[in-house]
Parts: sequence; C-alpha cells; structure tokens
Amino acid sequence: MSQLLTAQAMTQAGANLTHLGNLAVPAASTIGLASGANGVVITFDSTNSAVAIGDTSNNSYLMMYTDSGDTSILDSNAKALLDFDSTGSAVNYINIINQATGVGPMLSAQGSDTNIDLDLDGQATGQVTFGKGNTNTPGIAIYAGSSADKKYTIKPASGVSGDIGWNLPASNGTANQVLAISSVSGSDLTLGWADDSSGSSLSWAGQPNTTTSGTNTESPSSANVGISFAGTMTTGTRVVSLSGVSSPSVGDRIMICDSSGQGSTYNITVTGQTINGTSGYTMDSNYQVLEIAYMNSSVGWTII
Repeated sequence: MSQLLTAQAMTQAGANLTHLGNLAVPAASTIGLASGANGVVITFDSTNSAVAIGDTSNNSYLMMYTDSGDTSILDSNAKALLDFDSTGSAVNYINIINQATGVGPMLSAQGSDTNIDLDLDGQATGQVTFGKGNTNTPGIAIYAGSSADKKYTIKPASGVSGDIGWNLPASNGTANQVLAISSVSGSDLTLGWADDSSGSSLSWAGQPNTTTSGTNTESPSSANVGISFAGTMTTGTRVVSLSGVSSPSVGDRIMICDSSGQGSTYNITVTGQTINGTSGYTMDSNYQVLEIAYMNSSVGWTII
C-alpha cells in the first residue's frame, strides 16, 4: 500500500530523512534532492517508461528506459548507450570488476554453469576490433592456463602502412602440413594447407667460386638445393641464377650462404625468380644466409 508524503510517513534523524512504507510518485513527476548548494533531479516519465537522474543542464545524467521487458541506459539526448536484452531462463551474466593501481579492470563471464564462454559480436559484417584508439601498438595477450602469470602476446608489426587480411582455410590440415599463402588479392592473403618440406635435406652445390676473380655463377636446375660461396674474392661478381628452377612445388626451399664473409664487398645477386614480391634479391651482408621457400605461382618465393 502506498502512503502519502505526510509528516506521519517521514522521520528525521540529523541529516537523514526516512520515508516509512512505499512512496507513490505520479507519472511525469520530478523529485529534487538537495545536497548543499547542489541537487539531484529524478524525473519519472510514464510515457517512455523511463527514470532520469540529473538533467541536460549538468554533466550528471543517467536515464533508465524499459521497453518490452528489456532495459536501456540512455544519454542526455535520449540515445542508447547500453541496451540489455533479457533471457527468461538466464543463469549466466557479465561481471565487471574494477582494480587497484597497476592492474587492469576485468570484464568476465559469471554464472551457475561451470564453464562459460564470453561472446563478442559485431553487427552484420562488422568486426570485433582491439586497440583501435591506442597509438602505442597494443597487442592481444593469451594467458597459458595453469601458468596464470605466463602469456602469449600477439602484436602487429610497427610501421604498418595498410590493412592486412588473412583468410583462413575452411578445414583442418593433416599431420606434417603448414599454412602457406595460396593467393593474394590486394591486402588480403588467402591461406591454405601445404605439405611441409622443411624436413627434407638440402643438396649442397658446393663452392662455385674456387677462383679469386671473374664472374662466379651458380645455376641450380631444381629446388631444395643449398649454395655456398666460400672462395676468397679479390675482384668480380657472384650470381645465383634460379631461372632453371622451372616447376617448384609449394614448400620447396633454396638456401644460399656467403661462407667467405665478403657479402658487403662482393654482393651475391639472386636472379630468375620473384622473391618477396620483387624480381630477384641482393645479398649484401657478410656471412649472410638467405633461405627462401616457394609459396605458389602468384606469390613466388618468400624469405623464411
């Protein structure tokens, strides 16, 4: 039973005012609660099934809105900030925990189930993004189960000049397969499963520059070969021509070594194939080792 706001229904002890029983507030009414020079305005709007705390003239505004059993929190323009949909048999829910200095706040799944997922969804083709407003190259950390203080961190490379998309394969691979780039479309890479040939041994071509001058060229006719430049150079050039490797398979490899340690003076020029999207490659560091793997006819070879 509601009571009228009368002296008999109110008691006061010091600064505290207590209302006895229920307080009936007519629709479209406003209650002002004063505290010193400031006050809080509570507005009841039966038309919109809303309760507003504060008003648009100050910065303390919160509106609770109900529609068909669901609840929303609106801003001062009556636009939705948060929307809550109900489930009649709900037992699981979201828990938000604040933290002391040095510890990030937590958003977690709670409830009576033993194991509870936490689902994040975009609308339609919208994506769930991380770190969009952070200019400090943030990452995603995945903690390692029983080792609560150990984590895997995934971070984007610094200086990324454009979007990069990875389209994953539609099925699982099998034992001894690896993910490889099967096609490229703009900034999107489509990945597919390929047999792993990394365990195959390389057939070393030996030391092609046994002389100390002149042009020293090695021209392998197949992949899965290693080439070592070990002779000491005093003049001339060093070249690896891969034009004879005409039908490589996905995962094939070629390794080239500057065993003489003269790469900065006598570069090793690799020609005849596309490597990392560019025709050829130049090895220009001492004792440099170049290992490349074949991706497909569209991508060519990539440095590994």
